[in-house]
Amino acid sequence: MRSRLFGGWRRRVGLAVAGLAVAALTAAGLDTGPAGAAPRPGPAAAAPAALAGAPAAGSGRSKLALVIMVNWAGLPADTITPTTLTNQVAGASTRFQQYSYQQFTGWTATVVGPLTINPPPLDPGGTCGWNFKSSIQTQAEQAARNAGLETLIEGSTFGFNAILFYFPRNAACSWTVDSLFPTGSRDLFDYQYLNGGSRIENVAQALGLTIVGDPARSLVCVDAAGRPTPLSANCQTVETDPYNVLGGASNSPSVINKFQAGWMTTHDPATNTDFSRFTTPDPNPNTPVTFTIKPLEEVYPAGLQSVVLLDGDKPLWLEFRQPVGVDRGMRPASDGVLIYRESQVCYLPGCVRQSNLLDMTPGVGGRTFNDAVLRPGLTWRNPVGHFQVTVNSVSPSGAQVTIMLVDP
Repeated sequence: MRSRLFGGWRRRVGLAVAGLAVAALTAAGLDTGPAGAAPRPGPAAAAPAALAGAPAAGSGRSKLALVIMVNWAGLPADTITPTTLTNQVAGASTRFQQYSYQQFTGWTATVVGPLTINPPPLDPGGTCGWNFKSSIQTQAEQAARNAGLETLIEGSTFGFNAILFYFPRNAACSWTVDSLFPTGSRDLFDYQYLNGGSRIENVAQALGLTIVGDPARSLVCVDAAGRPTPLSANCQTVETDPYNVLGGASNSPSVINKFQAGWMTTHDPATNTDFSRFTTPDPNPNTPVTFTIKPLEEVYPAGLQSVVLLDGDKPLWLEFRQPVGVDRGMRPASDGVLIYRESQVCYLPGCVRQSNLLDMTPGVGGRTFNDAVLRPGLTWRNPVGHFQVTVNSVSPSGAQVTIMLVDP
């Protein structure tokens, strides 16, 4: 039977809280851009068929998050406090305001707990899967009722866009942030679990997944001879991306994630028009076309921030990063161009775009993907498509790339 908390929390829940620590916050908004900002790209064009269905510009607005802290009965209590998690949600809000180019105003968080529940049973094989996470849900709901929080569960004042469970770290769990799909929910990744994950990167990843709907991934591929290659017909996905907060890093989401969230088209208040941050070229065969890709971190770039190659049914997205703002410290990605392959992953009740990092130096450094960029002077041809990409040069102001449709 489905838990009442997770069947009814969308019905607008009120707060009449007694006996537990509850902290609420509203993240402050940021300026939409400095005076005298650089010229904007041109008006947004309609997305091609392969990219249809993206959210409209500025679709990310303030969301409500409920964070439920639990401790295990009979075991030492966790040292993390509600104030700590409240502050981490505030920090995550500030980061996502920057990731979204100030189109998303952040989260309002209510932190409840800590509640004391029994240690949840592990799943077969000693893993922290469905049974483990469902037990936390069910017990936390009952503990909340026992503490007088019935109106939090069944009330009619607030509606939460995300529910996060924080619990003391369990070494049996191979993850720090994970999701559970609620049966019948119209949204994906609404329920997130933090296995001792109190760092701001953990909280930001959990909250970010409630927006884009799928973790960032990387591809591990081999060619017909079994040798590592950036892309082939024989690839496996791993849930990591060292350049992406949704893959466990501390940096901006990829261009695919931003497109999924509706942030790659931006409203310019100065001209009251929308402008697109990417282009989808349709070049003549064997005719090179050159673009300059501006750093992904720029709020109002004087040019494009991504080139999207519609190469078959899975587009390739090119992006360029610089170690500034929320991406400071990511120098391994600032000396070349990152290439992502888009795919779709479907859950009940819908599908989302999946961001898959391609490693342009496969086999170097194992599976770390820390050197995944295509560097200046190098050319890569898609072995399962028809485009080739050459990085001509990079500088702090942008990366110059040449693309060509070969043997269509």
